[in-house]
Amino acid sequence: MIVFRLYALQEIISVEHVPDPLKGDRFLLELRLSNKQTSGSVLLSEHVYRSLAEDSKLCYPEGFQWNKSATVNIIVPVKNSGRWALYFIKNIAGNDPVTSFMQ
Repeated sequence: MIVFRLYALQEIISVEHVPDPLKGDRFLLELRLSNKQTSGSVLLSEHVYRSLAEDSKLCYPEGFQWNKSATVNIIVPVKNSGRWALYFIKNIAGNDPVTSFMQ
């Protein structure tokens, strides 16, 4: 049986590990994947879990839901840092098409 895979790992951007000696380890994975058909790339951010069993594999936490459309508010104190604030706003606005009006 041949399995066609649409995406390939291009880059591991970030791995955040939260150890829990009672329940198991949680990870936040941020990966850049390349689409083999369109040659484009996507950013995938997912929470995964590994239980304490020796042969356990990564899996999704049971009952865990991530609200991907949640509003995120960023508060940055910028006293006497106008240039840095402008740089930050321009860079953060370029990452989200909804906030691109700020550019």
